[in-house]
Amino acid sequence: MCDNIDGSTTFVTTFCCNAINFAFARMQGTEPVMDEEGLWGLDQDPFLSRTEPEFIVDACLVGITVISYILPERKDLT
Repeated sequence: MCDNIDGSTTFVTTFCCNAINFAFARMQGTEPVMDEEGLWGLDQDPFLSRTEPEFIVDACLVGITVISYILPERKDLT
């Protein structure tokens, strides 16, 4: 997907990093801040609202790992 669709690398990286921060905030018992720029108002999304924080972190780390071959070429994302 990241090789053929413009913007998908930025989207996946930004979403995963912000979702991990969101999950860590939930784990610490604080109210997560929905950053419009990074999570695009997805506060009602089942993945973020009903999924255990540990699973969110795991899934996002897998997503970043899958595209890790392209990230060294993108200095703006690293």
